[in-house]
Amino acid sequence: MTDTRASIRDGIAEIVKTVDPDIDRRLATDRSAFLQLIAIAAEIDSEAGETVRNATSSARAAGVSWEQIGDVLHISRQAAQQRFGQTPSAAPEEEVWRMTPVTAFDEMERLNEAGRHGWHSVAFGTLYHDLVPSNQQWEHRRVSVFASRQSLEADGWQRIGSMWIPWAYYARATARPAIPGSAKPD
Repeated sequence: MTDTRASIRDGIAEIVKTVDPDIDRRLATDRSAFLQLIAIAAEIDSEAGETVRNATSSARAAGVSWEQIGDVLHISRQAAQQRFGQTPSAAPEEEVWRMTPVTAFDEMERLNEAGRHGWHSVAFGTLYHDLVPSNQQWEHRRVSVFASRQSLEADGWQRIGSMWIPWAYYARATARPAIPGSAKPD
C-alpha cells in the first residue's frame, strides 16, 4: 500500500505542476501561491471524490455488494449504501427521457439512434442515460477515462456529466435536423 500512496502523491504533485507550472518557485516568495495551492488541492479533492462515486456505481453495476464496497472503504455496508446509493439525474424542469436499461453492450447503438431523432444524453448512471430533446440530430461517444480527451473537446464534443470509471461520455450536435418521429418508446 505504501508504494500506491507514494505513486498517488507523486501523481498529485505532477497535476499541481501541470495546472500551475510556476507554483514551486512562487511558494518560496509569494503568500498568494499558497492560496492557489489550496484551490488546486480542493479541485483535486473534488475530482477524487467524484471518481470514488463513479467507481462505486460501476462496481455496483458489475454486481459488487455494498458489504464489499464498505470493506474496501473501511466503512459499514449501510454507510457505503447511504453515501453512494444516490443516482444523478438531469434537471427536473426539462423534458427528460430516462433510457433504461442500457448496458455497455447496447448503450451506444441506442444513444445514437435516439440522437438521430434529436435526443441527447445529459446525465447517466448505472444502466441508464437521461436524455433531453432538441430539434437537431446528435451523436454520442464513449471513451476510456484514461485516454486523452482534449482532441474530442477541440472537435466540439461536450462531456456528459462527470467521468465514470471506466468510461467518459460525450455528445455533439450535428447541425442536421432531427428525424421526425420518436426513438422514445411509448
